[in-house]
Amino acid sequence: MSIRAIRGWSLYDAATSPFSTTTVGAVLPVYFHEVVMPAGGVTFLGATWSAESLWGLLTGTGPLVLLVVLPLLGALADRDRSKIRSLALATFAGATASTALVWSGPGDVWMTAGLFSTATLAAGAAGIFYDGLLNDITDLDTVDRVSARGMAYGFVAGAIHLVASLVLIAVWDDPLATPVAVASTGVWWGGMAVVSLRSMRGIEEGGGNRAEFDSGSVIRNAWASLRRAQQMPDLWKLILAKTLYGNGVQTTVVMTAVFASETLRLDGTIVIVAFLVVQVVSGFSTRAAARVSELIGIRSAMTLALIGWIGAAGAAYLVPSGEVIPFLGLAVGIGLVFGAIATLSRSLFASMIPPGRSAEFFGYESLASRFGVIWGPLAFSAARQTTGSGRLAILTVVVFLVAGLVVFRRVDIEAGRAAARPAPAHTG
Repeated sequence: MSIRAIRGWSLYDAATSPFSTTTVGAVLPVYFHEVVMPAGGVTFLGATWSAESLWGLLTGTGPLVLLVVLPLLGALADRDRSKIRSLALATFAGATASTALVWSGPGDVWMTAGLFSTATLAAGAAGIFYDGLLNDITDLDTVDRVSARGMAYGFVAGAIHLVASLVLIAVWDDPLATPVAVASTGVWWGGMAVVSLRSMRGIEEGGGNRAEFDSGSVIRNAWASLRRAQQMPDLWKLILAKTLYGNGVQTTVVMTAVFASETLRLDGTIVIVAFLVVQVVSGFSTRAAARVSELIGIRSAMTLALIGWIGAAGAAYLVPSGEVIPFLGLAVGIGLVFGAIATLSRSLFASMIPPGRSAEFFGYESLASRFGVIWGPLAFSAARQTTGSGRLAILTVVVFLVAGLVVFRRVDIEAGRAAARPAPAHTG
């Protein structure tokens, strides 16, 4: 595949990263806690919810909407060779909802929740089509490096946007500064995606005639692929492992800002700086992870990264309230393992799925992962609501990470890769 297509694919990571970093991670959760949420919380389901508890509930239940349609979307995109077109549609929906968050203000709890959920769901769908294109531009020899390149682009873009947001909020003394910073991620997402999508034109050409849309056929093909996947036990072990440790990773991402603001009593600016540290360090660790994987193997590299994240999550329990330096030190530790887990997980899964079914199987992986990721934030929310302690709630992350590591160590990577590839024809 051409260098232009690889650059275009990598650039899409840079398009979406500011949304993940600024909106999902660093800025919107703090703004939700400090401005949007009323001082006494909100009453919902017969209970009074704090920002910390409601944010965990919101981020945990949102992915339920996509549980049924994800594999079908992937199957349709593979069959019709329309991953790029589907990626463009999901991008438009997500970027529009993200930009509309500019109207979020004090008391707009449910409007903010609705727009945020729409944007994150669109980002989830876009991720299936985007990840599904990885196999169209790589092979087993290049998949780790290309995946790492995309992640590195994303971390750099996230850092740049986060710095710009920090400057905007610090310099512009106006209540609109924060919602404008959040909404700008939608503009960034949509604008950069246009360049990315143009560069990727032609990736899906040459694969035969496009089939007419037939929902029954798509469902049958998706079901057939699911049955075939059940005959690949190591692939399913990997999906289960990703589901478990993904809970820990995703809970850390979506809950850190509100945990730092409400439990650790840290200023929103410090939270943004911490996320910036994570982005910068992750940019280096992503590229380093690909090199380490080549030296010691992807299995050992992933194991080291997961052990490191378990240590970082445990350390979060001990960070003193109001202390900036230990919190920033924790950010460095998370950055060292965040990029490694993200890029190695994606490239490993891509190397273990059948050719020609990339978006469909990434749909199954996303289905399992998103179903699992529900439980991490919900477990955090339940622990916080029951104990009243954000510190005890953060320990739920450790449980998911340890369980994911145990399952991952049972995956036979080479057997999984062999099972995904058709056996060579015998001659003679």
